[in-house]
Amino acid sequence: MNRASTIVFGATLFALWCGPKPAAAQPVPAPARPTAAPSPRAASCHNGANFDRFLADLKQQAAAAGVSQRALAEAAPYLVYDQGIVNRDRGQRVFGQIFTEFAGRMAATYRMQQGQARIKTYSAAFARAEKEYGVPPAVIAA
Repeated sequence: MNRASTIVFGATLFALWCGPKPAAAQPVPAPARPTAAPSPRAASCHNGANFDRFLADLKQQAAAAGVSQRALAEAAPYLVYDQGIVNRDRGQRVFGQIFTEFAGRMAATYRMQQGQARIKTYSAAFARAEKEYGVPPAVIAA
């Protein structure tokens, strides 16, 4: 997993941890983790590794990046494999194309030139963003 994904995961966990808490008089039970065995498609999650292994690695990386164990524990009930989301993601027509078709359609020359020009024009802002968040200018401009 790259640094940007770790940062996004950490920010998500932080937001969940800092978000509004239910009133003490009205506790809200945490959602139950699914008890059914993972579906066969779950095994293909994250480059061939199973979801539980992916999640364990993600938590380890988040902890190494400074996310507290408390934040990880509070977010844990919400970190579940959802086959419906995977189906919707994999059902997007754009992903039915091979990369060269997609790149030819979406990464046209004028878009590349426009992105490079904006990186030059706003170089100070891109440099600050890269320093603060670790995301390279080309990724932001894309």
